[in-house]
Order: sequence, then structure tokens, then C-alpha cells
Amino acid sequence: MVHARRRRNRWAGRGWLRILAFLPLVIALLAFPGTATRADWEGGHCASGLENASQSWYFAEGCTREGFEEWVCVVNPGGDPGQLLFHFLTGDGEGGSLQCTVPPRSRLTLHVNQAAGTGLDVSVALESTVPVAAERAMYFRYGKGGLAGGHAEHGAVEASPSWYFAEGTTRAGFETWLCVANPHPEKA
Repeated sequence: MVHARRRRNRWAGRGWLRILAFLPLVIALLAFPGTATRADWEGGHCASGLENASQSWYFAEGCTREGFEEWVCVVNPGGDPGQLLFHFLTGDGEGGSLQCTVPPRSRLTLHVNQAAGTGLDVSVALESTVPVAAERAMYFRYGKGGLAGGHAEHGAVEASPSWYFAEGTTRAGFETWLCVANPHPEKA
């Protein structure tokens, strides 16, 4: 229970979550990867929850170069198994694909470094036979200072000809990258 005009924090546990409420809420998930699994990873990330599952997900950002680990986490909240088809989009177009199944009311975690190969800048397009929720998590040790951390983001449910970004800086000490993926068979 969350009282009127207040907030509440709870440990999310392990696995996936589905939250059903009587009133509309705003929910975010905080994750701190270094605290439980890898002592050399510091920092954390925050992601808003998804309102709906979808049969397609697109992730423009991704990297399997040295020092980076890319994961795609898929949850099937429904009662039927989902057949998943992951397409790996690389700069030379030779990324390949992978098929697998996510059981009902279960989560599947795909290590993109193993599935697509290492040393790549790789985007992911995911197709499913049932509605699923999907996020891409990145963990890294990066740059001259050896910055360690991670972040996660849910995918886009469709490609679009226009996008807006509120975040981005060119100040000293920052690097801002724009990752663009074209999942279509024609040039954009």
C-alpha cells in the first residue's frame, strides 16, 4: 500500500515483476549491479516500468567490445510460451539471428556477447509470437578513467522517422553518442 501523495521503496527481489494497482501509479526500478554479482562494477541505473507488453522490440544501442557486456532481458507475463526471434544489426549487416523460447510467466536473459559475437557495435530487433516486455542492459568498464557502471532501457515497440532526446551534453568529461538502427530492408 502507498498512502496518498507519498512514495515507498521496496526490495524487488530476484526475477521479474508484474505490478497491478487499483489506481494509476508511477513506478521505477533501481538496480545496482556491483553489489551482488561483480565487485568491480560500480554505480547503478534506474528504469521506468513498461505499461504494456508487445510482440516487437527495438534496441538501437548495444556494444560487445572489450569491457562491455550487453544483455537483453525478456519477460513473458502471459499463459502461452513465446517463440522469440532476435535479429542482430551491425555496421556491416552481418549480425545474424537467434531463435529461442520463453516459457509462460517466465524470464529469459540473452547474453548478446555470446549470441552475436564480441567486438561489435550491435543493435537488436526482437520479434515474439506473444506479447512480452523487453529491456537491454549494458555493463561496462570504459574510457581512460576506467569508468565502471551500467544502465538499462526498455526498447522501442516500433521504429519511427522522428525521435526526441532531452539528455545530452558536450561539456568536458562527457561523451554523448547517438546510436541509430535501421531494421528495414531498405536504406533510410
